[in-house]
Amino acid sequence: MAAPKVTGLSPKEGPPGTKVTVRGENLGLSSQDVKSLTIGGFECLLYVEWKSPSKIIVRATGGIEGGDVIVTTRSGGRGTCTVQFRYTKLSTGPTKELAVWVDESHMLRTSFGRNRPTSPSELHPNDPLELSDEANVGRFPVEELHDTFPDGSGNVLSENFVPMWYLLENHHGASFDDLKAGLTCLRRKVTQHQEGPLSFLKSNVMAIVECFQVLESLQTAQKKDKQEVGTDLTEKLEEAVVKSKKEADSLFEAVLARKDRADATRNALSALQRFKFLFNLPASIERNIQKGDYDVVINDYARAKSLFHNTEVAVFRKVYQEVEQRVEKFREMLSERLKKLPAPVDEQKRLIRYLVNLEVAGDPAWDLMCYIHNWLQDSMNSCKEKHLVLASGESEENQNLNDDDLENDMPQVIMFVEEVVSLFETHFPDFWKLGQAYLNGELYSREVNDSRDKKGVPKNTSFQRMAVNCAIKLCNMVRAALLSHTLKTQSVQQSQFLGNWSQLQAAEVLIAWLPHSIRCIRECYSSLLKLDLPQEVLKLVQQLLFDLRVHSLTCLFTQAAEDVRNFDVRETWIVEMDDQNGGTTQLPLLFENRVVETLQLVREIVLKSGHQEQEVFSQINVQATLKQLTQSLLHAFVQALRKLANSDQKTEMYKEYSKGQPSVLLEQGGDNNHQPPPPLVRIIFCASNNGAQTKFRDLERTLSDTYLERKCGPLVGKIEPSMYIGQFDWTSLPLPTGVSLYVKETLMNMIEIHAEVFAVSPPFVSKVMTRIVEAVAEEMARLYECVHKFSPNGNVQ
Repeated sequence: MAAPKVTGLSPKEGPPGTKVTVRGENLGLSSQDVKSLTIGGFECLLYVEWKSPSKIIVRATGGIEGGDVIVTTRSGGRGTCTVQFRYTKLSTGPTKELAVWVDESHMLRTSFGRNRPTSPSELHPNDPLELSDEANVGRFPVEELHDTFPDGSGNVLSENFVPMWYLLENHHGASFDDLKAGLTCLRRKVTQHQEGPLSFLKSNVMAIVECFQVLESLQTAQKKDKQEVGTDLTEKLEEAVVKSKKEADSLFEAVLARKDRADATRNALSALQRFKFLFNLPASIERNIQKGDYDVVINDYARAKSLFHNTEVAVFRKVYQEVEQRVEKFREMLSERLKKLPAPVDEQKRLIRYLVNLEVAGDPAWDLMCYIHNWLQDSMNSCKEKHLVLASGESEENQNLNDDDLENDMPQVIMFVEEVVSLFETHFPDFWKLGQAYLNGELYSREVNDSRDKKGVPKNTSFQRMAVNCAIKLCNMVRAALLSHTLKTQSVQQSQFLGNWSQLQAAEVLIAWLPHSIRCIRECYSSLLKLDLPQEVLKLVQQLLFDLRVHSLTCLFTQAAEDVRNFDVRETWIVEMDDQNGGTTQLPLLFENRVVETLQLVREIVLKSGHQEQEVFSQINVQATLKQLTQSLLHAFVQALRKLANSDQKTEMYKEYSKGQPSVLLEQGGDNNHQPPPPLVRIIFCASNNGAQTKFRDLERTLSDTYLERKCGPLVGKIEPSMYIGQFDWTSLPLPTGVSLYVKETLMNMIEIHAEVFAVSPPFVSKVMTRIVEAVAEEMARLYECVHKFSPNGNVQ
């Protein structure tokens, strides 16, 4: 038969007394065929249990390091081994039960030349160097040993034994000569151990003799007991064992009680150490909340919940309840922080994630949408109330200020519009982006089956309604401040809620600030276009912007018409001569400048359209309104001209003109109380030179008739009295030597009118003088017809 061969061990390591299953080939034909089985050189044949030629169970009886497992059979001889068994350190104690005999030789210490047993608790080997420790002062720092030899150990029985560690720990104060002497002692022990059993017997002859004597005395005592008791010695032995047990119990009862208490304490400490995470969790939660490490709190809570949520251990359940209380306060704190607005979007997203991970009741993300909607509505109301109070106080102060100060200071209603639009423009986009992220599932949110709000409305519909309500709120507030006439459909209660701004601010002051308001709303509208908003929201702001532009158009033309209507007080009657048109005053230029200024403002404010803004003149009603406003502006200029036509103020032009006339003409007129000529000629020229002759034809005709009436009446009325002055008689006239004085006077008056008209407007001379000549000719013909008879000299005259 072939030699035995060991190929496997189970287990491959263990303390002395471990049962080892040996597997291999040719391990014997029977239990009698197995001659020897050694583990690391130690015989274990007494504990062999043969199972089959390929399996043997053996108990490892001794050894320090282990080694090869060799099987020797009678049929195959000495075998071989491909695996090794390794012994591990066995910790023993006075109360621990063991299945094998423990080598206690290392528990003996030489003291005063004799071997005396030491306490069983001192389970450490003797010093292999046998050196005295008197030179050691204090202990070598263990921390330095661990730092120097991180993987080493000073235990001679350990696999990681490091001699330098052992020397530093036990003999750091020994001299070099002492260490040499210890090395010599160690070598001698090794040499004795290598000499084998014969050397052991030689060195322990007395001990062996004593053992034989003890065995002989035991045999003698056994024979004596058989004679006294009989062949059955177990009964007496049992009594002795029971008695020994009782004495041992009485002796070790206190020790065992202390051991039980120590075991209980050790188990409690072990449990505390093992579950220290749970016991330290309440304090850890408070500490991390104060530090702001919310993620750590949430992770620790999730871990504790997964481990101890359904625990039946009372102490664990009590600690976990305390953890739940701390976490519930943490939830309430996060919920309160979520309600504090305004807040950055990133912080709001973090708070939602925290609340969702903490499994707070409800839907934190949807609650945030509602919070922002309500806060935005309340903020706009607060802004309105604040500015209403300031506007009421400002209206009282404005009574003591002049118009210039009022125009320079921004009205409170414009400040309100600017602030409320800025508030909406700043916070509404964040509100919309958060809502879209929530509805698209991009926001941290708990998966719920119910996609409706508390009223049963789908959340996407409810959110769009929130956005529309905010836009309606903004538009109504701006309309109440600037376009109160567009809110006629609102109830009285709604109008009072929006505020009565018209009573606190004059409309004339607001006209100059309408462009600023339009720019603010246009910037807000541009920012809203960047969002994916529903058309309902965009149309609200777009219509507000359109109405405000139309209102600005109306206000600009209305204010221009009012200014033109009061041009009569600004007329200085300083005439500027022109080769083509004659003399003109500054009135047409004032009118032209005012119209150009108005049209410039209309082009910059009203006609200029932003992205996706409706064209103002695309609607027919706006075109009709513009036509009426233009007509009213021209009518205002006509009214100013009419005021000037009825004015009697003297002009510098007339004074300069009268200084240049010969005094003879004044003497011939016989009237030194000349009234200044009314400014009808200049007004007529202004009307005809305006470029809008069709609109001013009626005014021109009226002014011409009035001027001619005022000039022809006095001129024609003086002809008859001048003709018959000095008892003039057509039948008794002397031979005439020249024309009569009445003819000269009439001609001089006509020359005066001609000079007056020519000084103002040469093109107007023919039209005026034709009418004057016709009136004089008609009057002369009438007077000649009234004469019954002319003398020959009268006929010549």
